Amino acid sequence: RLDEIIIFSSLSPVTIQKIVDIQLEQMRNRIRNREIDVSFSVELKKFLASRGYDSQYGARPLKRAMQSLVLDPLAQEIIAGRIVNGDSVLVDVKDGVVTFAKGVKKIIGRQKTTVTK
Repeated sequence: RLDEIIIFSSLSPVTIQKIVDIQLEQMRNRIRNREIDVSFSVELKKFLASRGYDSQYGARPLKRAMQSLVLDPLAQEIIAGRIVNGDSVLVDVKDGVVTFAKGVKKIIGRQKTTVTK
């Protein structure tokens, strides 16, 4: 028996960006437990929004994209000892490749941060 028909509209780019922000904040909190301060560039957020969205599946691929593009490479940097407890790291994207800049912070949104090298 069918009682109702629910029509879902596709997610807007603004909504996808909000989902990316929420997921990155959760990631930041997980990494903060290791005393590593992580910030994310606006370019990275846009990159993840585009890679983690599918017109058919919506934002479902986003977590997988974040895992493979950010978390796994970041874990490799930590395991290799290139990023250690107490470091500040800016996660950015250049030419489609996610990069990690140690000791760098960038002004993102309303955060007040400094740039050190």
